Amino acid sequence: MSVTSLTKSKSANSAGIPNWKKTPYKPTPDEIIDAFEKGKIVGMSEHDRILMREFSDNLSKACLLSEKLFRELNKQYLGFNKRLFLKVNGLSSFDALFVVDRNVYISNSRNDAFNQARKIKKESKEDFFSINFSFLPESKNLDLNNIFYDGYSLAYEPSSKSNPGKA
Repeated sequence: MSVTSLTKSKSANSAGIPNWKKTPYKPTPDEIIDAFEKGKIVGMSEHDRILMREFSDNLSKACLLSEKLFRELNKQYLGFNKRLFLKVNGLSSFDALFVVDRNVYISNSRNDAFNQARKIKKESKEDFFSINFSFLPESKNLDLNNIFYDGYSLAYEPSSKSNPGKA
């Protein structure tokens, strides 16, 4: 079952983030995204507007870094990534979860993936931004709803569905 079929929500694309769709689970950070999409920024105090802008910039950065790692790993190890999800922990903290091919996951390629993830994390570390990357092997028992319920409110959907490594 595809992520697209699990949600009928508006895309995160309307927030200026292409290739990402909201998942059906709506955690508290998702309410911030909805407020942003619906234009509820009007009437906020200047402080709130600054926070919203900071959040929007950080969310875009988290998406771009996650996509970058997704593409690099798929390019290096064909079919490495199967799915990618993003969790918003707060204004400046994000978790990316990569669901990867089981055979590649148990191979030595996983160590290379961890090293690349650490490198991207280290290069992107700022006072008001952090991202963590995790890898999970794909299995027939994997329930996407559990990922959504865990707070991963965004799912990556490459514009080139036939070749996700070249999004």
